[in-house]
Amino acid sequence: MTFIYFVTNSAWNPNTWAILCGILAVFLIVVLLTIYFIFRRLHIDLTILRTVFQEQKRPSHPATLTISDIPPGSETADLPQVPASAAKTKKQHTLLIIEDHLEIRLYLKLIFSNEYNLLMAENGEEGFKKACEGVPDLIITDIIMPVMDGFKCCQLIKENLTTCHIPVILLTPSPQKQI
Repeated sequence: MTFIYFVTNSAWNPNTWAILCGILAVFLIVVLLTIYFIFRRLHIDLTILRTVFQEQKRPSHPATLTISDIPPGSETADLPQVPASAAKTKKQHTLLIIEDHLEIRLYLKLIFSNEYNLLMAENGEEGFKKACEGVPDLIITDIIMPVMDGFKCCQLIKENLTTCHIPVILLTPSPQKQI
């Protein structure tokens, strides 16, 4: 409709043509972006549905029995046991938590126990020994602790050849900006 107005109007000049091209370009960009985001959203939803359906089609573990597989009158003690490794997925990474406060240690255990193998220590000296024995993938340590503080523990870990590659995260509840 705008185009018809510009063509029939007697006040046709080069600026009018530039304005018309600008309006048309903005309109096309808006339409193309709208279509792009609609299809992008549909692609994501289709991908999610595809993975959900693939999960449902996977066969169950061969050692698992359903109710219909059990013959009537048989004892449950005769059933084959599912190995513990098949029931739980093996946690691949080990995390060492060095913390002197029990509440914080338990909170960190609650957060990380589902995804990591955990080693716990109450002070820096015990933590350094466990780091040398277990060689964890990551160490989270408090700074202010009895027996050995976090800085000394971190220094010993980084100087030891077997543990120097382990990343260390230092935690502290201290209100000071610099420690």
